[in-house]
Amino acid sequence: MSIGKILIIDDQVDIQIQIKDALEDVDYEVICVSDSIAAKSEINNKDFDLIFMDIWLGDGQDGMSLLEELKSRNFLTPVIMML
Repeated sequence: MSIGKILIIDDQVDIQIQIKDALEDVDYEVICVSDSIAAKSEINNKDFDLIFMDIWLGDGQDGMSLLEELKSRNFLTPVIMML
């Protein structure tokens, strides 16, 4: 049984895998996406306890603008921004 659900938003799959493996080792459920479109879909359809988000996403929307969009909707899930 997981102790929480975490979303990783990063366009670099190797970074996703490293973070996912570490978190799953301590019993978190982890979902990974590579762009802001997939991130919005996951965020709109699931509840997360924490989000790791890359500042630089390769799909035209950077992580900071995605974070601002979420904040404007009174999004309360903690977000850790990654460089």
